[in-house]
Amino acid sequence: MTGAIVLQDGLIGKDWEEALYREGCARMRQEARERLEVLEAWLHGQAPPDWQVVGFRERTVVCRFGEVTVRRRLYRDGGGRYHFLLDEYLGWEPRQIATPSLQEAMVAVAARSSFREAAMVVEHLTAGVVSVMTVQRSVQRVGERVVEWERGEVEACFERGEVPEAGGRVVPWLFVEADGLYVRLQRAREGYLEIRTAIGYEGWKRLAGAGDRHRLVGKRVYAQADEGIDFWEGVSVAFGRVWDWSRIGLVVMNGDGARWIDEGAELLGRAVRQLDGFHLARSCYQAGGEMGSTLYEAIRRGEWAEGSRLLEQVRPGKGGRSAWEWAKKVIEARRGADWRVQVGLEKGEG
Repeated sequence: MTGAIVLQDGLIGKDWEEALYREGCARMRQEARERLEVLEAWLHGQAPPDWQVVGFRERTVVCRFGEVTVRRRLYRDGGGRYHFLLDEYLGWEPRQIATPSLQEAMVAVAARSSFREAAMVVEHLTAGVVSVMTVQRSVQRVGERVVEWERGEVEACFERGEVPEAGGRVVPWLFVEADGLYVRLQRAREGYLEIRTAIGYEGWKRLAGAGDRHRLVGKRVYAQADEGIDFWEGVSVAFGRVWDWSRIGLVVMNGDGARWIDEGAELLGRAVRQLDGFHLARSCYQAGGEMGSTLYEAIRRGEWAEGSRLLEQVRPGKGGRSAWEWAKKVIEARRGADWRVQVGLEKGEG
């Protein structure tokens, strides 16, 4: 019977899909090696005449159908620089594990789920041809290259004074919200890592037929956890590719009371700092109980005397004492007013 898969339990087993897939992948790996050898030879004929072949080197890359090892020529150009024509032609970066198409697919899956789930999905769909470890190493390498590139961009701007090309969007005010999230690390002495995130947007629009729900306009997200890059310098460069900082009328910096968020308002310039409504409202409720909403509105309106009076009238329980102390500091520092109150706008103007 031509083409039958002979197994111990008969002509075809229950894992026939995986068996056929692996067999097909083996054939494709052989075909890929042969085609890459032909391409490498053709590129050799196109090499500049002053380039010298100094030897051959093997490289193994992971494709959608598994690992493929190819032997290619190493060239030295007239300036003493070294090249692999095949790598450059196919866009294979140094130390890159997966081919660009497979790498793009793996990163896309990993960006939409946890890393463990993404790795398991890729391994399952490729019948084990692409392993969990391969996915891990590939995604990590992409992350490393992104961080290296971003460091170069930030250093060029803030250390060498190179002005990056400004984004084309200009708005009267740009809203920036920032927050941090601590995640537990595996097998690390520190135990936790803080991931800082900033969201930039131009305003909000009400969703049709969705009651009081809104969507952000022009939203961009920046997340970072690399101590080698100043967070706000990274934000400045990343958002600067979208918006023209020199032509933004005002930056509204929104976040909790963390000092590092204040530093963002100082760096970006022409910025007003606002405590975000969630943290402020929660603390006012914990501190003031039934009077919490009234206390919140007084602080938002910048009515500091009224806020102090309200705060003195409440006697929080043990659980609300820290919130009461925090609200007291906010009022004394006059920090919690709505940004429109701070710049003299009517509430409906922003």
